[in-house]
Amino acid sequence: MSSRTLSTSIALTVGLLITLALPSAAQIYTQEQLIEDVRQLAQIIEDVHPDPFLRCGGRIAFYRQVDAILSAIPDQGMTRESLGRLLRPLVASIGDSHTQIWAGYKVGWVYPRGVPLRFGIVESALYVEAVHDEEELPLVGSRLLSVEGLGLSELMDRQRRLVATENEYHVLQELSSGTLLHEAYLEELIPEWVDHSSVRVGLQLPTGEHHDLVFDLPRAVIRAYGAGSQITLPRPDESGFLFDFIDPLMSGEEVGYLRVSHLNRYREDSEVCIAVGVYDMTDEELLAIPSATETFREMVLAMEERETDTLIVDLRGNDGGDSLMSDILIYSLYGADRLRKVMTVSSASGGGVVKRYSQMYLNSRRTLTLDGLSEGRDVPLQVGDYDFSAYYADDIERFEELAADPEAILYPFQRSYPRTPTFYEELVSEEHGGRYCPENVIVLVDPGTFSSAFTMMRDLYRAGATLVGTPSGQASNVYGNALNYRLDHTGLEGIVSFSYYVEFPNDPDLGRLIPMHVPLTYEFLESTGFDPNAEMLLALDWLEQDEMEAEEEGK
Repeated sequence: MSSRTLSTSIALTVGLLITLALPSAAQIYTQEQLIEDVRQLAQIIEDVHPDPFLRCGGRIAFYRQVDAILSAIPDQGMTRESLGRLLRPLVASIGDSHTQIWAGYKVGWVYPRGVPLRFGIVESALYVEAVHDEEELPLVGSRLLSVEGLGLSELMDRQRRLVATENEYHVLQELSSGTLLHEAYLEELIPEWVDHSSVRVGLQLPTGEHHDLVFDLPRAVIRAYGAGSQITLPRPDESGFLFDFIDPLMSGEEVGYLRVSHLNRYREDSEVCIAVGVYDMTDEELLAIPSATETFREMVLAMEERETDTLIVDLRGNDGGDSLMSDILIYSLYGADRLRKVMTVSSASGGGVVKRYSQMYLNSRRTLTLDGLSEGRDVPLQVGDYDFSAYYADDIERFEELAADPEAILYPFQRSYPRTPTFYEELVSEEHGGRYCPENVIVLVDPGTFSSAFTMMRDLYRAGATLVGTPSGQASNVYGNALNYRLDHTGLEGIVSFSYYVEFPNDPDLGRLIPMHVPLTYEFLESTGFDPNAEMLLALDWLEQDEMEAEEEGK
């Protein structure tokens, strides 16, 4: 980070502290307590993160920010929320969306006191997806031009200084999902916004007309009014995933539909967590959790019986969980051999993963020890060491070995998969994996397809699936996995990465953004009447066009 950017970030934050009146009931922490929390956070980041100084200008630049924050803490102390405002630009400068400090703001969901519109993302723009007053329905579909006189590009630049973002879609996602909606975040983004009794918004209507609005605040956002959908899609229960056959356009042509809304509750994930000592669970409790292996096995058999041509995997809005489900899905559709190829392609080209073993990491894994992790190594590991066993950059001899025997690096096959008996038994038998895969595997994506859901999208992309929608806000060459932390005095919480993933080592553009095969455009979205399931409609339209082109070629 340049000195100019640093000065701007700190100045904006300090300015906010001066202009904001502290609630009388808010706890004021002493200067000494606040200083200790700042130093604690800096130490956690330095100890745990694989490379925290790479993107912020180096170690000196990072600690220059720390020094500026320490100097900005007033003698009389301040609240935890105010300290959070000081710390957010520091954490954002690391450039890692899996390393965060949560602001801890008390926000209202009925009266959020920000821009009273719900925004969606299409192309590189924000558009009004829903309104909270039925009389404002004509605004649906309008593109955002400005807030309080600041254009969208300036708002995006400021957002980048508050939260680490990985590409432009991630910036738009942060703005739309929270920053513009809530008073505390909006005033942090726009310190010039002094009169909170109203907010000015500039929109470009679908007609092309520019429209300036002033919304009086606070406004209730109890109900949302948006465009209705032409189709109804099944919704999963708390497990977060389901498979069904659907005929969305009532055309008589069914497609397979796999919806995965989150990756936090499936049996195989729980089995791994039990194996590594994250938590305990009885056999009865474990069997009560739905299994991805069993669900996908039934899915494949059902599609085979019906000779299904198309499977649509819906990952929209899925912000992640545990990525093991991605491996299970690739195995189920494409078989064990394709799974091996998908898992080795990045390593064979010089990528892979680097993990750091901090004391904080070891404390979080009850069954892992340095002695156990050092087994088979020439030099035993120490606290703070890096594990390069799954990273292959500049290792020519290793590349040659991988080309001859790609299974040599398949750590999951050797150690991770045996931790989940439900999947491992199926994997070893290879009875159903790759038994049937539809001709068309389509993945619905939006900027909120993140973390482990992004992994599933990326793996399907590598396996040959077609991506439809708007790109994910996550990058492929990225820090990942995270440990939770809590600062001793203020209780501010967050997460910090302990791994570094390089999936596309020779293609930095692809490493930052995976493009869509069939991108959702504003023009198509408008043609659907701003349907909330426009990605599904686009996929069906693409299938129809593809079939027509195939028929023409066959004539």
